[in-house]
Formats: sequence, C-alpha cells, structure tokens
Amino acid sequence: MNRPPLYKLAVTSAILMAAGILTFVSGCRNSTSAAELGEKQLGPPPTLTIYAASSDARQADPLTDPVWSTHWMPLVPAAHSAHSTATVRTAMLYDTKFLYVAFVCDKAQAGYVDDFVSVYLDPTTEGTGQRMLQVSVNASGKATTSYIELQRVAEPRKEDGQPDVTIPITRAIIDVPGLSAMNREGVDHEVPVWTTVVAIPLQKLPLALRTQPVAGAHMKINLLRNTRLTNEVLQANLSPIVVGLQPLTPYRMADLLLQ
Repeated sequence: MNRPPLYKLAVTSAILMAAGILTFVSGCRNSTSAAELGEKQLGPPPTLTIYAASSDARQADPLTDPVWSTHWMPLVPAAHSAHSTATVRTAMLYDTKFLYVAFVCDKAQAGYVDDFVSVYLDPTTEGTGQRMLQVSVNASGKATTSYIELQRVAEPRKEDGQPDVTIPITRAIIDVPGLSAMNREGVDHEVPVWTTVVAIPLQKLPLALRTQPVAGAHMKINLLRNTRLTNEVLQANLSPIVVGLQPLTPYRMADLLLQ
C-alpha cells in the first residue's frame, strides 16, 4: 500500500494511544466519565448536500463574496458536553479540483491557549474512516495537515457503545501540494470574528485518499472547532463526538453528497 512521507515516523502503539486519549478526555472539565462516552444516546450523523462553486473560492471572503452565498450550518456542542466554543458556522463548496470549507468564528474570550478549526475527511468510496485527512487551522493562520490511519475499521463497542480506544492508530504530518488556508479578521453582525477558507485539492491527496470531485460523489466529513483553555478544552462540531475522539470515532462523520 502506498504511504505518505514520514509515515514510518508516525507509528504509535495501541497502548500509548489509548492512554493518551483517556488522559486527554479525563483532563477536560467539560468531559464526562468513561461510562457516559457511549454512542447509543446520539442520533445518526447528519447527511449534507453541497453544490458546485460559481468561481474559485480560495481567496473569496466568506463574509462578503457572493460565491459564499450558500447554505451555512452552525457547529453544535460536543457529545455529552455542557460547554462549547464561541459561535461558529461553516459552509462547503466544490469544483473540479477542490473541496472548499469556510468557517466564520466569533472570537474566543481572552485567555485561551489556542483556538483552531479542523476538517476531518474520508473521500474514499468505502467511507469507513479507516484512513482520513485532518486539516487544522488556528486563529493566527497556522495550518497543519495530517494523514491518519487506523489498523482496523473503528466501530463502537458492542457491549456499551463506547469508542474502542485500543485500536492502533498512526498519524503523519504531511504536505499536500496546492492545499491552502486563507485567514481573515472581520465583523459579522457587529461581532468580531476570524474566518478561514480551507481549499483541499482532492486529486493531490495521498494515494489512499485521492479522488475526483464530481457530482454524485459521497464523502465522509466532520468539521470541528476547539478552544484550548488552561484547564479544559471546548469543542463544537458538525456531527457531535466526544471531545478529542474524532480519529477513533469515524463512524460519527457526516455523509457529504456533492450535487
């Protein structure tokens, strides 16, 4: 199987990954106990339809450019979480080369450690989320792209619906030619915001994820915003998941139809 650059540097043992995730979750005040992390109480992931862009959206300001006169969706609090980030809304478009994802984020209150949005994407026909791309962009415009692979297809545990945190997972920081993130600051309905437009060139992804964006194609996707404070992590998401567990709960990703 073809693997992206630095793949061999990213191998993480199942024990270390499980321990790290459980530490992350238990360290968040807005998280719940392990007994409450099951998926059984959550509804099915959303099904979304997006449309072709009328023009290249990479440089288009999501607050003012007509290309973004499309359906916007609010991100909602994480699963089993009492707190969320500041308000954030998203929209998506595509063309023959790119999947475009725009975020409009109310600015976080002072004192945060980091504030960033993420796109988790599995564009394969299988749509299992065993392999996915993660693109994260923070409020300062720093973008990081990762290739994530699970050793086996993730499923909730049959006995209690909890995520299976024992699955070995690998993550590699990669460079995708042509991928871009354009950040801006502005005011939306009298509220200070920061925005970003992420453009993902689907035909230049690692071979295991490479695809042609055409009408009728289905993909799996989730969009997140995380605000890290000194003593907790806030999360908002398109399809609700437990804070920090998207890589191990790909079955919670939304179904995306290109129309």
